[in-house]
Amino acid sequence: MMRFKQHRLSKATCHIRLLYLLVFLFHSTTLMALIFDNQEIPKTVVLEDTGDVLTLRGAALHKIFFTDGYIGAFYSLDVVSTPAQALADAGPKRMWFFFLRSFDSPKKYWEQAIKNNNSPEVLERDQINISQFFKMVDYPLNQGDILILDYIPNVGTRVIVKGTVRGIIKGNEFYSLILKVWMGRQPPSEKFRKDLFNLS
Repeated sequence: MMRFKQHRLSKATCHIRLLYLLVFLFHSTTLMALIFDNQEIPKTVVLEDTGDVLTLRGAALHKIFFTDGYIGAFYSLDVVSTPAQALADAGPKRMWFFFLRSFDSPKKYWEQAIKNNNSPEVLERDQINISQFFKMVDYPLNQGDILILDYIPNVGTRVIVKGTVRGIIKGNEFYSLILKVWMGRQPPSEKFRKDLFNLS
């Protein structure tokens, strides 16, 4: 009878240890990544060029005609909590996008969004860089594709489409022009702009 009780106690202990292990693994995953709209988003990323560790500031969902279009996530080295701070920040930054539907011609979206969020003077000043950027991003994007826009201080804006570096636009000012597409006066939505700084 005593042996039977000892066996049950040992079994219960194993169950408790297994439960602790599962809870630990869950919390470890939670600390490492954010689950957003069923997509796992890393809470930190490393810029290979500089070794800087960028921290996730928030993630947002853009809906197009009531259907999910893409997830956007914003990373920075310096602590920023508002669009104004992010645009003024001179440190390395990243905008990360996961597409939830196909976009056959992204260029049309970019053209209008850039125009809506920048002054005519800025658009004229950066006309060559904008044209260069359009060539880098004008690829059909399918569900599951990832687009990354990095800002590397004293280097410029790096464009990565589907895991391939499409090019770098030199200079320190162009990234803010692009960042205003999601943080400027006409973002995809007010909620989208707010959620880029909201991890809850």
